[in-house]
Parts: sequence; C-alpha cells; structure tokens
Amino acid sequence: MRKASFKYDDRSRLASRSEGVSLQPDGSLRPIVRPWNANHGLNTNLEIFDGGRRYFNYRAAQANVDASEASETSQNFVSSSARSIVSFRGKLRKVK
Repeated sequence: MRKASFKYDDRSRLASRSEGVSLQPDGSLRPIVRPWNANHGLNTNLEIFDGGRRYFNYRAAQANVDASEASETSQNFVSSSARSIVSFRGKLRKVK
C-alpha cells in the first residue's frame, strides 16, 4: 500500500486589504483602496520509495508467524507427552 497524504491548513489562509492615500502632482490627496487579497496553502506527500521497509516488515511478520506456529507445536508435543507419561504410570499401578 502506497502512502499518500493530503493536508489543507486553514490557518495558512491570510486575507488582507490595503488602504492608503496618494499625493497627486497638483498637491491633492487621493485615496487608494485595493481589493482584498487572499493566499491559500496546499501540501501533498506521496511516498514512492521506502527503502524496502514494507518488504522487511512483511518478512518480520512471516518470521513471527513461523515462531508462533513452532511454539504451538512444541506446546502440543509437551502436553501430549505429559499425558502419555501419566497414562503409562496409571497402567503400571494397575499391573502391580
């Protein structure tokens, strides 16, 4: 699964309006009103190469499954061996 992210930061919006006056050649002042300006930001991120991280994570997960299965097999063997020993001892007691 490729990693992709999209981010829109509402705090990055900046709206402003500037006003002022301009001195004309005849000495009069003329008001300057500029319309609203707004800036918005948008960032994207797409991971194309991960250095084999996904593959190695997969291999580690496979190793964990193999270890879990080996542990389960070992526990089953030990418990069946214990049952056999208890059963055999019970048979010995009956013979005596």
